[in-house]
Order: sequence, then structure tokens, then C-alpha cells
Amino acid sequence: MPEIARQAGVSPVTVYNHFGNKEALIKEIFKVFLDNLLDSYRKIIEAKMPFEEKLETLFFSQEALTQQY
Repeated sequence: MPEIARQAGVSPVTVYNHFGNKEALIKEIFKVFLDNLLDSYRKIIEAKMPFEEKLETLFFSQEALTQQY
């Protein structure tokens, strides 16, 4: 937590006050990650493109995500 606080430019107390503990911080990071992923998938699905292109875009975005993490 001290390293996270240092990189965020805040005190460790601020991080603990906001999140409570490491587990809560990790849950929040994961929630934001999933929300962003869902938004990107929703944009692809709602885009005006052929169905096959949507599938290909979804597939390759998932592949890129897998390689990133």
C-alpha cells in the first residue's frame, strides 16, 4: 500500500481511508476494469457494421486483452 500511495502522490493513510484495505482496493480496480471492458464490448455490438465484423472485432479485442494480462 505504501508504494501505491507513493505512485499516486498521496499518503498511505489516504489510500487506507478511501479503500479500507488491499482487498477493497483490488476489488475496485477489478470493477473499473470490467466496467471499461463491458463499455468497449457494448460499443462494438452497437456499431453499424456487419455481424461478422463485430464478431471478429470482439474476438481480436479479447485476444489483445489476454496478451496484455
